[in-house]
Amino acid sequence: MIVLGHRGYSAKYLENTLEAFMKAIEAGANGVELDVRLSKDGKVVVSHDEDLKRLFGLDVKIRDATVSELKELTDGKITTLKEVFENVSDDKIINIEIKEREAADAVLEISKKRKNLIFSSFDLDLLDEKFKGTKYGYLIDEENYGSIENFVERVEKERPYSLHVPYQAFELEYAVEVLRSFRKKGIVIFVWTLNDPEIYRKIRREIDGVITDEVELFVKLR
Repeated sequence: MIVLGHRGYSAKYLENTLEAFMKAIEAGANGVELDVRLSKDGKVVVSHDEDLKRLFGLDVKIRDATVSELKELTDGKITTLKEVFENVSDDKIINIEIKEREAADAVLEISKKRKNLIFSSFDLDLLDEKFKGTKYGYLIDEENYGSIENFVERVEKERPYSLHVPYQAFELEYAVEVLRSFRKKGIVIFVWTLNDPEIYRKIRREIDGVITDEVELFVKLR
């Protein structure tokens, strides 16, 4: 079972920071999941939100500030994808969620020499258009996949490396059957954001990996 720290070890450390990523690895995670956007100076910045409001109380958008400005505003806590690559060893998995289309080319450029990457996005068109030839995974929620028939057809045609589904999907019998059929065909199934051990025990035979805030707990369960 693959365990990825959701935005690092975010149950105990500030999400999407180098500290959170390194603590996830130290706790035994197979790798980390993170989110990326572009800064004003075109650098790939690690941030889930489009601005600094929730985490830092600042009404500043990532795209409106340079990396140096973002670091100054956040006491150095904001990091770049390049810095993550420099600190997380190449044997660990890094799941890069693309939060905006504008970041795709820069992410691909900076990732050329890196192994063990999985690219994911809720923008399925972006993945199919830009990330062919890489390991990429469809991020699925209740809105972005369209009809189940069209989704099945799309997966059969495009054959993404993985599907990243919310744990609530496993409450739906038809969804479990669809995911089971894809898994038999070699598509990797990740579940997000799973923090409940009881749910994990119920679905663990249906999945290949967990994206979790509770890294130490799921490393033990693994």
